[in-house]
Amino acid sequence: MNRIFFSLGSNIGSRETFLTQAVRLLDEHFARLAVSSIYRTAPQDYIDQDDFYNIIAVYRYDEQNVYDILNICHEIENGLGRAEYHHIDKGPRPIDVDIIAIDGVNADKPDLHIPHAAYQRRNFVLVPLMEVLETQNNASDKMWLDEIRSCIKANGDQNVVKIREFPIL
Repeated sequence: MNRIFFSLGSNIGSRETFLTQAVRLLDEHFARLAVSSIYRTAPQDYIDQDDFYNIIAVYRYDEQNVYDILNICHEIENGLGRAEYHHIDKGPRPIDVDIIAIDGVNADKPDLHIPHAAYQRRNFVLVPLMEVLETQNNASDKMWLDEIRSCIKANGDQNVVKIREFPIL
């Protein structure tokens, strides 16, 4: 069984509510396998904004077209109000939904990179990703987990703090 890994983040309004709504919307398109705990993270790049809440959500990947998946991510973001905040690159947003990786899929296009082009530099992705991979009991994840641990260490402290378990939906 192949998996797709989404990173979700929110730093406007009721951050947990936006994360929960986004997961429910992803559930309408994919079969959910796991969701990490919620992590509070300091903003990167554009730092004059509130902290983010971040999670990783894992779903079964059934050979969907990757651009269809990207469009679903954009529809969820726009449906939850993201379009109002596109004027500030890397700025505040009610929700951000990124494709981080898909088992067995590599894409290097101008508008889509799988695995995500920057995920290895972002502990707010790596820490919850490590959490869900450790619960998956997938022997093929061992090398990936070793790589993630190495990246987290190389990135240094990026102020990623576990807040609580994600609510059962």
